[in-house]
Amino acid sequence: MVALALVVALIAAGVAVVNLTRHDSSFREPTQPAPAYAHALEEQLEERPGVARVRAEESIECIDGCKGQRYGFDIDIDLTDDATAANVRGAAAFVRSRYPEGAHPMAANIPASIHFFTAGLNANGDNSLSVTTSGPALTPAQAHAFLDVARTNPRTEARLLPDRAQPAAKATFVVESDVIATKCEDLDTVSAPTVAALTKAAGTDGTSTHLTFRCAQTYATVAVGPTTRTHGWSDAATALSTLQATPQSSAAERPYVRLGVRDGATRLSVSARSDEALSPEIRRRASVVIERLRTVGTVNPQLDLD
Repeated sequence: MVALALVVALIAAGVAVVNLTRHDSSFREPTQPAPAYAHALEEQLEERPGVARVRAEESIECIDGCKGQRYGFDIDIDLTDDATAANVRGAAAFVRSRYPEGAHPMAANIPASIHFFTAGLNANGDNSLSVTTSGPALTPAQAHAFLDVARTNPRTEARLLPDRAQPAAKATFVVESDVIATKCEDLDTVSAPTVAALTKAAGTDGTSTHLTFRCAQTYATVAVGPTTRTHGWSDAATALSTLQATPQSSAAERPYVRLGVRDGATRLSVSARSDEALSPEIRRRASVVIERLRTVGTVNPQLDLD
């Protein structure tokens, strides 16, 4: 079964989302009839198509020595094997419409965070989809994109969240998958299905797609676009591994290397660990990595040398 879990936090206005278990020493019983409300949500959600099982419970956190409290609900939803994007959107929309009713007296118009988790083929349940009631609703295309990628790769995360630094800015939908190869030369084979799914999702209703790859001692995240290729990843990872290797005998001369995504671009940052300038060999190897990233078609590869 493909399992999806939905976690909904209902909190006092202007307070960050925090969820605690009953075993936490700061847990105190809320004054509102939260258990009855949670049970009602369970029953109502379990009647929805595509929903197999629901678990809902209240949560509360003491603030400032319990002078104040944060209230919330955690709701886990397991979907049936044939659950669709419409089922996911329907469950989220139901919670968005229902959570203020009968919850904490201050709950009306309070933003709630909604998290879907799918176990897929991964026992650790690393798949997740995060949205918020204070932002836009997930579109059908975005829900399809997440499910398609998550069912291809069980280590997939997606989020539709506003920028906290710029609340008025349009929320960005990001889908990111993680692939792992024992050897970098095997990365093409291991990553091909995931890259194909990410390229299909890229650009859908503003969707940004990222690939995180791990092989040997190499770890990096790159931006994937609609024209990104499924082959060439082994060469790119090998070039990155070569750059990360010590150029001479002293481990202290090994450069600091980070390949990640910033402002939608694939950005390679390389800096020396000492006060000395980067060697010509390190600069050459960094340029080779950028060349390989362009060949494979990552989005806007850029090089920062310090």
